[in-house]
Amino acid sequence: MAGTANSTGTFGTTPRSADLSFIASAAILGAAFAFCLFPVEQLLDMWIWWQRSAGDMAAGLIGYFAFAVDDWRWPIFHTVRLDPPQGVNVIYTDLVPVLALVGKGVYNLTGQVPLYMGKWILFSYVMQSLIAALIFRQLGLSRISALIGAAIILLMPSFMFRFAHIGLVAHFLVLASILFYIRTTSVASAKEVVWEAIAIGCYILVNPYLLAMSATIFFAGVLDAAYRGRFSWRFAGASIAITSSVTAALAIIFGIVGQDSGVPSVGGFGLYSMNLLSPFVPQLSNLQGNGNYILDVTGGQYEGFNYLGAGILVLLAAALLILVKKRHARHYNHMFLVLGVVALTLFALSNRIYVGTQLIARLPYQDLPVLSSLTSIFRSSGRFFWPVSYLLAIVSIVVIARQMKRSHLLAILAIALCLQAYDQWPNIRRTQIANSSEVDALDINLWRSAVSSHTEVTIHPDYYCIDPAKHSLVTQLQFLAVRNHLPVNAVYINRKSPDCSTRFPVRSLSELATTADPLVVIFNKRSSRQLLKTDAAKGFDCRELPYAFVCARETNSATIQHIGEAVTDPVIPLGMELSVLGDDAGVGFLASGWSIPEPAIRWAEGDTSAIVGDLVNPVCNSLTFQAKAMPLAFGEYSVGEPILALNGKDYGRPSTLSSADGVLSYTFDLGGNCVKNVNVELKFDALKSPEDLGMSGDTRRLSLAFKWYKFTGD
Repeated sequence: MAGTANSTGTFGTTPRSADLSFIASAAILGAAFAFCLFPVEQLLDMWIWWQRSAGDMAAGLIGYFAFAVDDWRWPIFHTVRLDPPQGVNVIYTDLVPVLALVGKGVYNLTGQVPLYMGKWILFSYVMQSLIAALIFRQLGLSRISALIGAAIILLMPSFMFRFAHIGLVAHFLVLASILFYIRTTSVASAKEVVWEAIAIGCYILVNPYLLAMSATIFFAGVLDAAYRGRFSWRFAGASIAITSSVTAALAIIFGIVGQDSGVPSVGGFGLYSMNLLSPFVPQLSNLQGNGNYILDVTGGQYEGFNYLGAGILVLLAAALLILVKKRHARHYNHMFLVLGVVALTLFALSNRIYVGTQLIARLPYQDLPVLSSLTSIFRSSGRFFWPVSYLLAIVSIVVIARQMKRSHLLAILAIALCLQAYDQWPNIRRTQIANSSEVDALDINLWRSAVSSHTEVTIHPDYYCIDPAKHSLVTQLQFLAVRNHLPVNAVYINRKSPDCSTRFPVRSLSELATTADPLVVIFNKRSSRQLLKTDAAKGFDCRELPYAFVCARETNSATIQHIGEAVTDPVIPLGMELSVLGDDAGVGFLASGWSIPEPAIRWAEGDTSAIVGDLVNPVCNSLTFQAKAMPLAFGEYSVGEPILALNGKDYGRPSTLSSADGVLSYTFDLGGNCVKNVNVELKFDALKSPEDLGMSGDTRRLSLAFKWYKFTGD
C-alpha cells in the first residue's frame, strides 16, 4: 500500500506549482525552437515539403500512406500495399504507430489521408521543453530558472541529432519517465503510479527503444519508492507487471510479436554502440576544429552520439565539485536509479567497449539466454545513454540550485545556456540545412499520369541494392504510387535484410509483378540494359531515362511514351578485355543469368547466361569469344564445359575451360554470314548449388566465376 507522501522533491528541494502562464511559456519556448530549426512547411505538414523528404522520414510517410488506404487486416499494422504480395508490418517503417492508427481512422471517415509527422515533430519539441520545465519546478526551481533549464535541455545534442527519425524524436517520453520517477519517489499517489505504469507500457506505440529505456527509469522509481517505504514491495511488483502486461498486449495486438517469428532479429550489436568518450569529446561542435566531427570508431557509433555539450559539461563539473566538498551521500535513496543508470550505460557501450580508438574490454553478455534476444532486438545500443544524459544535466542543475542564491543561479544557468548554444551551433545548422526545401528529384508531373495508369509500381532492384544517390528518386516514385493507392515494392524498412544476389538479375520483367498491368522501373541501368533486349522483356515496351529504364506492357505502352527516350544500344569493342566487376564496362552487356559481383569475380548463375550487344564493326568470317573464368568445383564435382550458342544457334563446347590459365575460348565459324548484333549464350547441364554440395547455405546454382570477357573477329 502507499505510504504517506512527503512534501519534498526527490533531491531534497521543495516542489513548486506550475500555473497556466508558466506552462504556456514553456510550450512557446519549445515551439519557437522547433520553428527555428525546421521549415514552416514541414512543421505544418504541407505536402510541398513532405513529398521531397528522404531516408527515414520518407520511409515512415510511405508506410503510413500505404497503411492508411489499405483495408483493415490482422495483425493491424500489416499491409499488402508495400512489398506485395506478402506485404510488411509498417511499424518497421518508423511511422509513430499510434498516430498512424488515428490517420487511418480519419481516412475511413473522410476519404482523406491527414499528414501528421510535422505536427508530431512540433509537438515533441513543445513537450520536450514543457516536461523539462515541469521537472525543474517539481525539484524546486523558480519559474525563470526552470525555463532556462528547459532551454538547456532543448539544446541536448543527442536530441537535436535525431530530427530524421520521426519516432525517436520523442525524447520527451524519456523526460516523462524521469518526471514519473521524481513523483513516484516523492508525492505520487498509488493511483497516479498505476496510470504512469499504463502510460509507460503504451510507449511501444511510439517506439520500442523509448519504451525500453523509459521503463528502466520508471521501474527504478517504483523500486526506490518501495525501498523508502512509500509503497509496498508488492505494489512495486504490481506496477512493473502492469507496464509489462500493457506492453505485451499491445505488441501482440499490433503484430510486433506473436505473428510467426516475432520481432525481427538482426545483427549489429557492438557496431552501433557508444564510445566511452562520446559524452565528453566535442562533436558537431564549435569547440572542435571540424564542426561535422562525430566520434565513430566502429563505423556505427554515430548511433551512440551522446556528447553532452559544453554548457552541460560545465554544470556537471560544478555539481561534482559541490558534491565532493559537501560529501553528499544520499544516493542510497536512489539505489535502483543508480543501478538503472549503470545498466543503461553498460548496454550503450555494448559488448565491445571503446575509449577513443582503443578497444579496452570485451563483455560477452550478448551470449546469455535473455540478453541474446535483447541485444539482437536493440542492436543500436548507443541510444540507451539518452536517459543518463538527461539525468546528468538535471541533477547537475538541481545540485547547483541548492547551493546558490537565486540571482547567482540565474547567472550561472544563463552562461551555461549561452555556452551550450555556441558549442552546438554546427549541430543546429546541420539540422536547419538538412531540412531545407529541395527541388523535386523526379519530374512529378511527368510521372503522375504514368503511375496512375497502371495497377502497381514495381521497382528493381531492392532499395538496399540501388545506388544510394538514387534513393530520393525511388522514394518519390513510391510516394506517387501510395498516393494513387497502388501497391509498390522495394521499400526502405528497418530490419529488412534483402539478399541482393537473389533478386539480380531477373529472368523476366513479368516475374517482378504481382498484378496484370505493372509499371516497371529498373534503376541499375548498366546491369540491365541488355536484359531488355532478351526474352526477359518479352511483352514489354521500355523507355530510357538518365537514371533508370521504365517499362510497361506493350498493350499499355502509350502511358510511358512521354517519358525518356527509346532504349539505345552500346557497342561491344573488339579485342578489349571487358571486366564484369562492379560497374565496369563489361557489365553493360550482361543479360540474363548473372549474379551480383563479389570482390574479385562475378558468377554466372543458372542454366543459361547470356551476353548481348552490338559489335563495333560487323564480323563475317569468324568470331572468337574468350573469358577469364573458372568453374565451381568441390570434391569430385566440377562444372562441365557449356554449350556455346550465338544468336540462337548452338555451336559446341569450348576445349579450354579447365586450362591452367582459366581462359575459356571458343571460335564461331560464321562462313561469310556477317553479324553485328550478337547474343552469346553459355548453356550448362545439371548444375548444383553450394548448398547442394555442402559448401555453404548459398542456394544459387552457380557455374563459372568470371573476371572478364572479350570478342575478336575478322
